[in-house]
Amino acid sequence: MGGGLKSGTANLLLRVVRLSSCCASISTASYATLERGYSYLLARWW
Repeated sequence: MGGGLKSGTANLLLRVVRLSSCCASISTASYATLERGYSYLLARWW
């Protein structure tokens, strides 16, 4: 019983870590795109 609970918790933790890393990579990519667009706009304006 305890072993099953432990493996279930580990599975959930792994899933959370995977999801958060995926979200982090997505947010990093969108931030890089934003930064690129912002610098492009600045270059266009000045």
